[in-house]
Amino acid sequence: MNIYSFSRLVHRLLVIVTTISTLMMTFTGVFLKYPRMVNKIPFDLLFLRSIHNIVSPLFSIFLIVMSITGTLMYFYPLLLRNKKSSF
Repeated sequence: MNIYSFSRLVHRLLVIVTTISTLMMTFTGVFLKYPRMVNKIPFDLLFLRSIHNIVSPLFSIFLIVMSITGTLMYFYPLLLRNKKSSF
């Protein structure tokens, strides 16, 4: 497995994980911003805050790694093309 295939696999996995964590952060963030809405769901405000605080650093790490793999996938074919044309 070359580096392009590996980065594509990791990138696709991280797209799914980042989307799920974005939805979790959006859901908890809305309820933290509007605490009156918490009465309509069976969750405690402290529980929602702890989920939001746990997911936010993971989201940042996932997003950074996803950006790195996306950049690698963008530039890898260009580097191969330049490498082949130099021979």
